[in-house]
Amino acid sequence: MASDRPRTSISAWRPPVPGIAEAFHAHFTNHAYPAHTHDAWDLMILDDGSLSFVRMLGAGLTLTILLDTFLIRLVLVPSVMRLAGSVNRWAPAPLRRWHARHGFSD
Repeated sequence: MASDRPRTSISAWRPPVPGIAEAFHAHFTNHAYPAHTHDAWDLMILDDGSLSFVRMLGAGLTLTILLDTFLIRLVLVPSVMRLAGSVNRWAPAPLRRWHARHGFSD
């Protein structure tokens, strides 16, 4: 029955609707999910022609990466590890036995 399915199709056009600069439609028939879940996936994107959302998303992503790099990884993680002490080095029993057998220690 897979040969009866329509093929994947992608189309884009400029609709005669005020405020919409471009419309994009994709119909996917081949995907990684098992055949019994869905026969096809459809995706529709409407673009108003402005880049404000993209700029806002880029600025937010940049700020998030900078906060993660400088605040969380350089300040908070080492501080929490220092406060937690030996709890940071917790290991399951089999791994502790393996460490003891092979001479690993703090």
